[in-house]
Amino acid sequence: MFQPYSYFYFFLIVLVAVSTSAIPVHHGSDLSGEQQITDRPEITPSLGRALFEHHGIITADDNTKNTIIPRGTTDSDLPAPFDTSLGTNYTKKSCPKFFTKFLSDSSLQSCHALSLLLRNSNSFFYTLRSETATSHLLDVACSASVSQCTSTLSSLAKELIKDDNCGEEYKLGNPNVVDAYIDLVSYEPLYHASCLKDPSTDNYCFVDAATNSTNPADYDVYFVPFGNALEDHDEASWDNNTPTCNTCLRETMGVYKSFARVDGQPLVQSYLPSARVVDRHCGGGFADLNVTVGTMKKVETSGVAVYRPGLAWMVVGVLALAFWG
Repeated sequence: MFQPYSYFYFFLIVLVAVSTSAIPVHHGSDLSGEQQITDRPEITPSLGRALFEHHGIITADDNTKNTIIPRGTTDSDLPAPFDTSLGTNYTKKSCPKFFTKFLSDSSLQSCHALSLLLRNSNSFFYTLRSETATSHLLDVACSASVSQCTSTLSSLAKELIKDDNCGEEYKLGNPNVVDAYIDLVSYEPLYHASCLKDPSTDNYCFVDAATNSTNPADYDVYFVPFGNALEDHDEASWDNNTPTCNTCLRETMGVYKSFARVDGQPLVQSYLPSARVVDRHCGGGFADLNVTVGTMKKVETSGVAVYRPGLAWMVVGVLALAFWG
């Protein structure tokens, strides 16, 4: 026979099960379900530095000649993603058509997403040559609504890999499609990381890293959200190969830690290896290693996405309270 307190615990379990379906923690959009990236080709860890040094992008057709179009620094002439030929290596005409459509989307363009520029914009590399132009770009990008842009880019990521658009190319590992998908889902962590400022100078941490010619590893940090883990090196070759241990690095790794918990984010695979490199170089505790990656899912609730932990763990906790509390 149930005791009175047993009914209380049963009621508590039901209450937790209902309440966990709508816990508002962070704005964004759905990054679960069909947006998993476990089947995509592995990204080359050194891709970020290679692109920075050679000012080029990967296209769907290696035989297609890229056309580089320099851009200015006005708001109407800021760098654009995928601003060279998209190539011709597609199984369906619907895929390049979708690229053209989503790249001309005004909602996407207004975000000036750095995640879409870092690896796949030749005009962006011209911008990087000027500290003033790069700072101006970030002023514009960081003034965008992160919640609205996250929702926009997450929705486009889901549309991109649908069979009617570029689903087949995504499964086949088409570089443009795979890159675009990762760029779209990585928007939010890169937004927060690139908008950080060094409190001692009030400069953008990203600008300082991109213009630091003596240590290109500082720039490599901004490719971690794409799934590119920082490379480990022997102590003898740490100089110019390991990020500078400063406030910017600490805060950036803190941003990455939060998003590494989210299932579907490329940081799930790159955060911990990168944090170990940072800790080894900068000292234990500089980057948090006590992170269980990929344990939080994003769910859609009335157009606003929220994070929630697994319901099973909540129920287990309540049951433990009932029997051992």
